[in-house]
Amino acid sequence: RNRRMEELWIALQICDSGFPGGTLANSQGLESALHHNIVIKNDPFSLKLFINYVLEQNLHQLMPFIRTAHQLFTSCDTDLYFKLAQLDKFCNCILTNEVANRSSVTQGKCFYRVALESFPLHLANLKSIIKDRGESPNLNYHFAPIFGCICGLLSVSLPIMDRMYMRMILRDLVSSATRLGIIGPLEGSLIQAEYVPFIEQLLNTIQQHHKDNSNEEFDDPPLLFGRPIVFYNNIRPTQTAPIVDFVQARHDTLYTRLFNS
Repeated sequence: RNRRMEELWIALQICDSGFPGGTLANSQGLESALHHNIVIKNDPFSLKLFINYVLEQNLHQLMPFIRTAHQLFTSCDTDLYFKLAQLDKFCNCILTNEVANRSSVTQGKCFYRVALESFPLHLANLKSIIKDRGESPNLNYHFAPIFGCICGLLSVSLPIMDRMYMRMILRDLVSSATRLGIIGPLEGSLIQAEYVPFIEQLLNTIQQHHKDNSNEEFDDPPLLFGRPIVFYNNIRPTQTAPIVDFVQARHDTLYTRLFNS
């Protein structure tokens, strides 16, 4: 019981908007979508459609990195730094547009630094692993693998971690929409409550997908630094919403910008 309560307190602290993890400086492409008339003010349907795209994209593109890193750091795996570096490098390859890539690295470095300061006893091992990397390749510190490994070391369970990540994405989107004047704060609170069943449905769908593919073996696993990468339950990252990638890539072309991405 005490362990479950500690896990809950850790989850609440990380998901709190006051936790300086760097995520609130990014709009997930919403600011660019607004300027390109993909999301329109006073049109709740366009906002919710974009939120759907972003949530699905994060679930299918980045959740495999998060879950695999979590598994590595909860299963006492060997050669942890090298395998984390593999995930980090592959994440760097998957995030092809410069804005999303830069945002992921910035958030990852910020989250890593803040987590070390906030949970020094839990994460002392991670600091030592990275410090003693030897000849292994450097980390870019992409947010997804860093978030997964830190949650693993904090003994946050997989179901709670999944919901923490999706909650943070939804929170940041709603916060961005409020600051951009697309919706008001009360409407934003309503949207967050309304999206709980949708997020649960997404998580249940991918969980079933994991079960269906857990015993599947691939003949051509991706290779990085001369070794194959094995993702958690063999679920590889996929692109599901190209429109999100396109508008994110256009963010740097905006004449005035409130967010970093």
